[in-house]
Amino acid sequence: EFDCNETRIIGVVGMAGIGKTTLAMMLHEKWNCKFVRCVPFLDIRKKSEKYSPAWLRKTLLQVLLGGKFGVIKDKMTHESWKEKLLQTKVFVVLDDVSNKKQLEFLLGDLNWIKKGSKIVITSRDKSLIEGLTHDTYLVPPLNYREALQLFSYHTFGDHVFHPTVTSMKPCKELVDCAGGNPLVIKLLSKQFHGRDDARWEMRQGDLTHLGIVILNIFRFSCDELSEKQKDVFLDIACFFRSVDDYFARSLLDSGDHDSESEVKDLTHKGMIAISGCRVEMHDLLYMFGKIFSSQELIGKNGGKSRLWFTQEIFDALINQKDTERIRGIFLDMSEVTKGMVLDRLTFINMPNLRYLKIYDSCCSRQCKALCIFPNGLEFPLENVRYLHWVKYPFEEFPPDFRPENLVDLRLPYSMIERVWEGVKDTPRLKWVDLSHSSKLFNLSALSKAENLMRLNLEGCTNLDELPWEMKNMKSLVYLNMRGCIRLRSLPNMNLIALETLILSDCSNLKEFQVISKSLRVLNLDGTAIKGLPLAIKKLQRLVLLNLKNCKMLESLPNCLGKLKALEELILSGCSRFKNIPDVKHNLKHVQVLLLDGTGVDEMPNIS
Repeated sequence: EFDCNETRIIGVVGMAGIGKTTLAMMLHEKWNCKFVRCVPFLDIRKKSEKYSPAWLRKTLLQVLLGGKFGVIKDKMTHESWKEKLLQTKVFVVLDDVSNKKQLEFLLGDLNWIKKGSKIVITSRDKSLIEGLTHDTYLVPPLNYREALQLFSYHTFGDHVFHPTVTSMKPCKELVDCAGGNPLVIKLLSKQFHGRDDARWEMRQGDLTHLGIVILNIFRFSCDELSEKQKDVFLDIACFFRSVDDYFARSLLDSGDHDSESEVKDLTHKGMIAISGCRVEMHDLLYMFGKIFSSQELIGKNGGKSRLWFTQEIFDALINQKDTERIRGIFLDMSEVTKGMVLDRLTFINMPNLRYLKIYDSCCSRQCKALCIFPNGLEFPLENVRYLHWVKYPFEEFPPDFRPENLVDLRLPYSMIERVWEGVKDTPRLKWVDLSHSSKLFNLSALSKAENLMRLNLEGCTNLDELPWEMKNMKSLVYLNMRGCIRLRSLPNMNLIALETLILSDCSNLKEFQVISKSLRVLNLDGTAIKGLPLAIKKLQRLVLLNLKNCKMLESLPNCLGKLKALEELILSGCSRFKNIPDVKHNLKHVQVLLLDGTGVDEMPNIS
């Protein structure tokens, strides 16, 4: 497009050290001969820290005008020189732009730019140039082969990778650590340049150097973030890398709308990326976040705010060391050899705690070791958003717990009988997992969880009913009650958003009642139902109907043929079921029909 006679503004974006300036200057070297005025305006971020925006504009104008028109004052704008500027096509590189004010002063309203001019803007923040550029190029990391070539060039002085047997392994380890970032590769290679074979083993000093390199490169990117953006970046690096995008925004953003989305802002700034609906982070930024958090001192009190090392957590929980600023605790009980005895006031001095996870990475189903509170627990936390506690040891949450900011509650294999006493406001609660809490019998505490989206009650063997107040859960999309063996019926309600209902192995459920017209997946396998209600015809979105091992099922209503979206019908193991509807006419949309283990003795008409 540089050959065309149209004006083009091109954006080049990417993380620090990825090669934005290098690419922009390559364009400048290739095309500068085609333009009368070429201006490579480099390091704008650093210059703007030292000089005013008006100085940036004055400097650019002086070069664009070739110094031919006398003194240019700070207050003069592009409009003051518009007639002169429109006489000449220009090629301008604006390198390392860090805020919109810089662009406003440097480019003005763009009406001074002669047709056919080219402007290249490099920035770490994609949002700064949205709506301004005709095209934006995201600089990718080097692939493995390119990274090895660059490392070899700076280490051995040759583009051909030819390490010795001794240096082969360290070379590849270093290139892996660099994550395809050219600047990191270049700086790491200096550490090894000129080493003989005997000194090529990776040493502790080399790892320390790697950490220093990463900190120095990305510290500026981190410093440019607002405090809220920095907190969310470090939260993701320490705790929430690769989580679902919507989950991350619901959990981490300070506001309820996209206008206040730190996750969205970090995406624009290249600090994170959304890939496959998951929040991902480049390995280098991930290492930077972990290193930065490990060295972090907060406020005058000192102490780290994000804890994931067991000994540090012990100091906080048992010794009550530097607890006031703690933001997150992820305690892996697989690293604890025996039960941990804690005081009832353990969490009393953690007013800023947002994320608490007590789990076992080696045994995802249960924790081997336990947190023991012989004198009970006080839990006066009001900022907690994420609470994941495997084998929670109490029958309910203490009365002082305030869940108004709670977003995700996970208490698998807990001892709870009810979540908490009475009904509390939970306006932000979207995910609840109480699976395999075998003593749970009362769910009324969640009556005001109107924004709840997913509720997992699998294996709650003492739960015999759902509260009628569940009708207020207008956002509930997923309800899993697999193995709730005491459940006998469902309440009369309409959950307008419910798409997946799992009632598998609810062996005492004898009647099914339609509780949502939006169902797409319905699992009734292993229940004691004898048939389906006529209201089943209302499920016009139903794709999967699983009736496997319904030993009491004898027939299906003819209205089942009115389910136009039904693709899969599973009747395997329904030993009393004998007559299948005419598939050709009544179930013509069904693609999968399983009849093994039924009483059907004649193949249905499917031709």
